[in-house]
Amino acid sequence: MARNESQPKKNESTRRIVRIGTGVVLILLVVLAFMDRSAKNAATETTTAWLDELQSAMDDNRELRVSDLSQHVIGSPETTGEASQGSVVYTWKGTLRSYATTIAIDGADQPVVMKIEGPSS
Repeated sequence: MARNESQPKKNESTRRIVRIGTGVVLILLVVLAFMDRSAKNAATETTTAWLDELQSAMDDNRELRVSDLSQHVIGSPETTGEASQGSVVYTWKGTLRSYATTIAIDGADQPVVMKIEGPSS
């Protein structure tokens, strides 16, 4: 009889552990997805603002300098490349993916934006 009584307790204990483990995993996945969404939104909003600024500059027949774009940056992207290389890449790193925007530039002294390609374009 002692064996039959201990078996249900083990099953109940195992189920409780599985439920807690499942809950922890689900919470972790939600947090990771939220952090990734934050990086994606920052990249998309920044790129959209840059594209709007570039379109406005083209409509006004003026040049858009790379330095003019810094006021629109959302978040903390990593940058790679230099004006002398002809492009600069801004990368927002999420927990699941990275989101990059490439700015094609011309000129080394006062770089001018020629083209912007990124998550929203």
